[in-house]
Amino acid sequence: RNLPSLLAYVEKHNKLPKRLVFSLAALISFYEGVQFEGSALKGERDGKTYLIQDDHAILTEFAAFYQGGGSTEEKAERLATSVLSNTGWWGEDLSKVEGLAALVESYLKNIWKKGMQSALKEVL
Repeated sequence: RNLPSLLAYVEKHNKLPKRLVFSLAALISFYEGVQFEGSALKGERDGKTYLIQDDHAILTEFAAFYQGGGSTEEKAERLATSVLSNTGWWGEDLSKVEGLAALVESYLKNIWKKGMQSALKEVL
């Protein structure tokens, strides 16, 4: 739903809308999980489990993206590139939007290193 707003903002202002990009990174972070419980992907934050419910194909792709492991930096780069370049989800390759993958990657690293609240405060 926010994709048209993000692309229109870039077209009009020739820069990325930082808060919309942060919300995309937050969504990617929310979908972190590698194990299924029934038809839901199981996520965990602060020692608490939550269930992520969405189309099974989307959950399966997110699980595959996250299974790669690696350092926070490697994981952030892989997730930003994999999610943004998924033309089946977006109808186009968003990794080609100048600076978008790098900014999503940066926000993901902040979310994972500092926590959601601290990372959000830096954007506001």
